[in-house]
Amino acid sequence: MEWLQPGLDGWGMMRIYARRYAADPMANDTLHTALERWIYLTQFTQALGLREALERHRTSDGRYAGSLYWQLSDVWPTVSWSTVDYYGRWKLAHHAVQQTNKPRCVQRAHGRSTETLFAFNDAPEALESTALQVALLTIEGDTLHAENFPVDVAAFSHQVVELGEAFNTSKGILRWTWSDDAGTNLDEGMHLHAKPAEVDWPDATIETVWKGDSLVLTSDHVALGVRLQLEGVQFDENGFMLFPNEPKTVRFRSTIPENAARDELNVEHFAEYQ
Repeated sequence: MEWLQPGLDGWGMMRIYARRYAADPMANDTLHTALERWIYLTQFTQALGLREALERHRTSDGRYAGSLYWQLSDVWPTVSWSTVDYYGRWKLAHHAVQQTNKPRCVQRAHGRSTETLFAFNDAPEALESTALQVALLTIEGDTLHAENFPVDVAAFSHQVVELGEAFNTSKGILRWTWSDDAGTNLDEGMHLHAKPAEVDWPDATIETVWKGDSLVLTSDHVALGVRLQLEGVQFDENGFMLFPNEPKTVRFRSTIPENAARDELNVEHFAEYQ
C-alpha cells in the first residue's frame, strides 16, 4: 500500500528504518540471499524499536500506565509486523518485548541529561540489599569505568539510580548486572549509546557447545544481535549480545528427538550483515 507519497509502501518504510538503525537490506551481500538479508535486518530493526518504545513507557515515572503494540501473531503465513509468526515461531522482536516486560528488571531511561537506570520490582515481595553492578565498555568490550550501586526496591515499585558523571558519554556500551543479597542474578542487560549502523562492528567468531537442554556460546569479540535458528527448537533468548570470551548459556525447548539435526544450527550476528 502506497501512502504519504508515491513509492513509499511497506517495503520502502522497512528499508528506510533498517538503513537508519542497522544496514541497507538491499545492499550487495555475498554471504546471504536477498530474502535472508531482508528478514534479519528488518527483524533486528523491529526489535530495537519495540524495545526502546517500551523502555520509554516504563521509565516515564507514571506518565504511561501500560503499553499495547500491534501485533502479536498472524492468522495466516505472511509478511507482517507480528512478533510471532503463523507457525508460533518467535521473531527477534518478541524476545525483546519479553525482556523489556519482565517484572523485575533494569532499564535505561531515555532522554535524560545524566545517565539514569530504573530498577523495577513489579512483584509482591520487596527487594532489599541488592547490588547493581554497572560498567561502561568500549565497542571492543574493554572496561572504561565500573561501579556498584546498592538498590532497595519496595513491592510493586522501582528505584531510580543516577550513575554519575563518569558514565555520561555518547559512545560505547553501558552494561549492568542486578543481583540479590544471595548473589542470585535478577537481571542483566546493556544499552548501546550509538545506533548499530553508526558502529564498525568487529568480525566475531562464535563457538557453540550443546549441554543437555542448553546451548553454550562463546565469542572472540563483541557480537551484537546474535540470532539462533534451528527447526523444531525454541530458544529462551535470541537477538542478544555476546562479550569477548564470556560464555553465555541459553536454554531451549525442542519438538524434535534429542541430538537430531543439531549440526544444522545457524548462528549469525549483526556484523555479518553490516
